[in-house]
Amino acid sequence: MPSPRRSAGDGEARSPRAGTDSGPPLNSWLAQLRRNPVHVRFERREALTAAGIYLARYLHIAENGYPNHLEYAPDGLPEPSALAFFPMVPALIRVVHLVTFLPFPYAGVVVSWSMAAIAAAGVHTLAKSLFGRRAGYACVGLWACSPYAFALWVPYSEATFTAFLMWTLIAVVARRWLWAGVLCTLAGTVRPTSAVLVAVVAISAIRAMTLRRADWRPWAATGLAPLGLIFSWLYLGNRIGRLDGWFIAEKAWDQQFDFGLGSLRFLQKLITYQSTDIRYPLVLTVILGEPGGRSAGPSVGSWYARSR
Repeated sequence: MPSPRRSAGDGEARSPRAGTDSGPPLNSWLAQLRRNPVHVRFERREALTAAGIYLARYLHIAENGYPNHLEYAPDGLPEPSALAFFPMVPALIRVVHLVTFLPFPYAGVVVSWSMAAIAAAGVHTLAKSLFGRRAGYACVGLWACSPYAFALWVPYSEATFTAFLMWTLIAVVARRWLWAGVLCTLAGTVRPTSAVLVAVVAISAIRAMTLRRADWRPWAATGLAPLGLIFSWLYLGNRIGRLDGWFIAEKAWDQQFDFGLGSLRFLQKLITYQSTDIRYPLVLTVILGEPGGRSAGPSVGSWYARSR
């Protein structure tokens, strides 16, 4: 999600670097972890303040459309602009407003609640197909009760993106390639982080084509998957007459699309024990420990066959 630009005076916590203690890097990392206890907290005021900025942008776009230019600060950097926000959520809010005559904030809540229900069904379906019904309900509960789940009931992109994300993954595991491509295309009009989902669809389709004789559908999914992302970039860039317009607008929010460079830096810090934040190794462990698609495929596929 975009985040407001930090002022020059804002401090930023720095992770202790490895090598301050004698001994192997792992021992140094563990020693730092013992000295720095893990604190898990939810900054409610900060989260709500940031959320208010984003909600106002989505509602403003739904009501007034996108601007056709960027404002620049005296230092030459672009000012935060609505051009950094992808078009699907504002479009859905506007459609609900036109159909129901609800005020825009209420139309945004209707969109988020509806898409959150679809997303919850997707979380349950995928988890149930892998680990059983109890796991499905447990995953829905954990997802819906997480600290930042407040974004599911306000006019924001969280619920909409999660809905398209989950059902794209279900279609991939069930080998319903056309559905996977179409849903990934829609996800690409919600958030730029859909680039990861595009890669998942493409790699899964290529793997299917190499392991077994596949028809044209995996090829179609590979071609369809990035279309929504490309459309969003071109559409927003066209508003200011530049192909890279969205990338410029995104920098104003202290964000940039680095094509995976940030992820490589994260792995480098993790591998060299430069970070003592326990969340990072836990996330990496969960990702590496996920069951492979080979065991999940028949389960979701059989669910799909029974539900038709």
